Amino acid sequence: MVEVEITRSGMITKISYDESEKLLTLTFASGGAYTYREVPKEVFDGLLAAESAGKYFHAHIKGKYDADKV
Repeated sequence: MVEVEITRSGMITKISYDESEKLLTLTFASGGAYTYREVPKEVFDGLLAAESAGKYFHAHIKGKYDADKV
């Protein structure tokens, strides 16, 4: 599992990714956390590389993958 603290985003504070399970967990500045299922590694890599994690999240993750509140 890879865990990354995000300092350049006002929306997302932490990203965790389990490649074997394809689980992406995002912790938001608001305090909530969600796990997204069946997320390909390319999406995780794109999120890490994005200039704006929040914009990437809205364009490539939100509403595209099933999620559970953690």
